[in-house]
This record gives sequence, C-alpha cells and structure tokens, in this order.
Amino acid sequence: MTANTPDRTAVSPAGAEAPFYEETVVTGDWLPDSVQVVAYCLARRWNGFLVPMFPLESGLALAKEMKNLSYEELGDRFVIEEDGRLDYLPGTWITVGAVRTKVYGIGDSWCWIPGETT
Repeated sequence: MTANTPDRTAVSPAGAEAPFYEETVVTGDWLPDSVQVVAYCLARRWNGFLVPMFPLESGLALAKEMKNLSYEELGDRFVIEEDGRLDYLPGTWITVGAVRTKVYGIGDSWCWIPGETT
C-alpha cells in the first residue's frame, strides 16, 4: 500500500482485519437500462465482474424486474429459480464503514457491472 492508496480493510473490535465493503451502484445487461441498484462490494472480482451484496430494498427492486427471483419474508431470504433448481439466499451481516448492515448475496456468479452514479 502506498501513501496514495486507501486502506481497504477495517479492524474489527477483536482486532482481526475485516473486509472493506464500499457502497456502489450496479446493474446487469439482463436488466432494463433504467434499473440500477445500491449494493456493497469488496475489491475482489469474479472473472472481472463485481460480486455485490444487496440490502433488502435493492433485492426487492431486482425481484420486481426478474421473474426468477423472489423474496420469502417468512424465511428472510431470496430465492432464485435457475434451470429448475431453487437456490436459497439468506441474509448475512457485513460491516460498511462502522455500520452493521444486513445483505443478500444475489447472483454472486452473475456478470454484475458498475452502474452510473450521478
């Protein structure tokens, strides 16, 4: 890390390093052009693509646009149906800045790309 490179880890209360999530806006080429949602990403990529974690509101916005994605309130999880198989995506907690945030790993191997920020 150089003087001009920001530190991308945070220190947990126990002193262990925790991943540094940044808020961003993402989209995918399977979504209408106007659909961009807030997500939290690490610096790591999957085959060059973002691997976002989504707050509930963003996941619900995606579910409105994708007929194979739904939210089950009772289980507090998203469900993706792909090729006749159901994948269950329960919420998990991450730290964004100093704030614990509940997120869902929707489409962690999909080709998510940065959206346009204004």
